[in-house]
Amino acid sequence: SKTRETPSKIESAVITVVERFLGNQGSLLLSPDTDITEPDAAISLAGEWGALVQDIVADIKDRRRSAGVATFDTLISDLAEQLSGINGEAAAAALRSRFSVVMVDEFQDTDRMQWQIFHRGFADTSLPNPRTLIIVGDPKQAIYRFRGADVATYISAAHTQANSLHALAVNQRSDALLLEGLNALFAGSTFDGADRIKYETVAPRDGALEMGISFPAAREMPDALSTLGTPNTPNPVKPIEIRWVSPEEKTESTDIILADLVDVVRDHLGATLPVFDAERCEVGRRDVEPGDIGILVKSNTDGDKIALLLRKHGIPAVRSGVGS
Repeated sequence: SKTRETPSKIESAVITVVERFLGNQGSLLLSPDTDITEPDAAISLAGEWGALVQDIVADIKDRRRSAGVATFDTLISDLAEQLSGINGEAAAAALRSRFSVVMVDEFQDTDRMQWQIFHRGFADTSLPNPRTLIIVGDPKQAIYRFRGADVATYISAAHTQANSLHALAVNQRSDALLLEGLNALFAGSTFDGADRIKYETVAPRDGALEMGISFPAAREMPDALSTLGTPNTPNPVKPIEIRWVSPEEKTESTDIILADLVDVVRDHLGATLPVFDAERCEVGRRDVEPGDIGILVKSNTDGDKIALLLRKHGIPAVRSGVGS
């Protein structure tokens, strides 16, 4: 780029990177495959940038320790350093003396540093008295990169260090028709090109409705509608619907998708759906409300844009999550 960066812009950029790294020290400033000795100006600059950030982070951590300041993030990084340092065996022994079995749920949200703690602290067989370490997760969800979650961390743990792998065969939550559609759509699919992240075909639980939405309570539960969602009462709601934009309309695709999204939300808000009452085990019908509809977005910016657009059309919309 021919644009010159001013010192204040460079300083602001460095501060942003340092703050983000301090908030997730399990992240990598550079890909482990990057060879900074390559005679490439961009790679060389990236290496210098990463070294600068690491120096600043180290200085900040030293100052925090001197001042006796601790944060949730420093608790993680300090423990990781203890386990990998000269007193690592003693630190691991202290952890192993307290826990015989360790289970980590939602493991796909685990970053590299957190996995180093779990593995070194409990499962590393080079240290005495290794413990049983169970990890539970779905690597497909790691694409959201929550707090720096890295799908490579999951793959390393599950496929190179685990003694055994188990997949759940029954989905306890979802409707039968939704699972049938997803199985037909994704059966046999892989998501990393190496069969390490693949779609697992699952069956619905015994007694699952074909279609229904679970809520804590339903406003109306007439007996006449007790057969909704059964094979003898076809449901007008589609469990899965794929909508696509023609390649000829690629340049206007964003506007087309957003306009279609508003129309779809309006249609759902004007419809009625069978509602399963999880508390009273009764079936009823009530109007769909804005709080029943969730829209997954790729970025915070997309979420802001969609929420603003829905409000503009008189549809209440809120953002869930804090900075993620």
